[in-house]
Amino acid sequence: MSYTVGDFIDRHGYYAGHHQGDNAAWSIRDGHVYADRSALRFDGSKPGAAKAFVHPVMDVEYNGLPSMISETTWNRPNRFRGEAPLYLACFGALQESDAIVHFAFDGSRWSVKPGFWMQPWTLMTPTMMGQFPAAALIFRKGLIDPGEVMAEIRLNQDDLISLQGTPLPQDGSFDLLRLQDVPDGTPLQADKVIDPLIHFVGRTKVEITDQVSAIRVEDLRPYIDRQQETVSSSHRQLELDYQNGLLRINASKVQGASGNLAAHPTIMLRDLTITCPMDLAHIVLVSLDDLPISESKRMLLQAMSEEKATHFQTEPLDGGLHRIKDVGRNPWRVRELSGSVQFKDEVTFVPLDQNGHTLGESSSGKTITLAPHITAYLVTR
Repeated sequence: MSYTVGDFIDRHGYYAGHHQGDNAAWSIRDGHVYADRSALRFDGSKPGAAKAFVHPVMDVEYNGLPSMISETTWNRPNRFRGEAPLYLACFGALQESDAIVHFAFDGSRWSVKPGFWMQPWTLMTPTMMGQFPAAALIFRKGLIDPGEVMAEIRLNQDDLISLQGTPLPQDGSFDLLRLQDVPDGTPLQADKVIDPLIHFVGRTKVEITDQVSAIRVEDLRPYIDRQQETVSSSHRQLELDYQNGLLRINASKVQGASGNLAAHPTIMLRDLTITCPMDLAHIVLVSLDDLPISESKRMLLQAMSEEKATHFQTEPLDGGLHRIKDVGRNPWRVRELSGSVQFKDEVTFVPLDQNGHTLGESSSGKTITLAPHITAYLVTR
């Protein structure tokens, strides 16, 4: 509530898995113990823990003020770090967030920054900065439309000062989901909350005022299926299968898939079909000329898998944990890509390097077979 006297709402939020060891809060060292964690599955903070429906991307508009995340990332070590760019771009656009700042740049070169320890927030890596071209276009140009307003909540200021709470807590957990959702017109009660998956359906608005508290919540049942563990955006441009950890992106000017593509080896979208056997990959096509993909003359096809430092070594422990034996050194290594993208008509495509420069000759056809070491293609008609 105290933030609303300013010009905008700012927050920090990091997505981190289990990580323990000497100075683990700010460093990665030999001997540290960690676990991988996927946001696309809403993994708990420790292996085997219940799903945790809380994430920094969950944005609420307070009193009509602009809102931003001025620090966020997926902490290393975590093989799922590559989820971050598309996840934040798509769901940030869905909620009409005003700015998202990835932390921290840490230099202009593709460097592991090796030493006897490493910092866990490095942004200048293949799976993070390497996916910025498409992710930045999605967020900055609004290629995913803002979602419908799914909840409008008026909170009385005196009630908040008396710690009577809100039905829209931003740290919703699995246990909260066992409670009854708040129906329209229900008085605020501590044991009733709105499903936190609402943030993956559309927008939410909260007004803090001297008026009596009131709630309006749209029916979420058409979009959230807890038995199948899926959630769709209100306009159906985003579909998240959080059982398998797969995000389908299906708008007119951006289409793709992120996460466990092996769970659905053939993914049919509006204007293309993605076939990929990988359990962790991110493949997305964006229009570069503001035309729908069906009409676009110039597009960017971007693909990414997962990264690790050269000679990074771990040993398995019980309970899904890993112990680091060697933090590694330069250069970064990226898992080889495989799969294909099929268009409805013939296109021309040329591979690009990490700086956007062309590599080799162009080819034409309806299908682009992903080369193992190529992460971007310029596609034209």
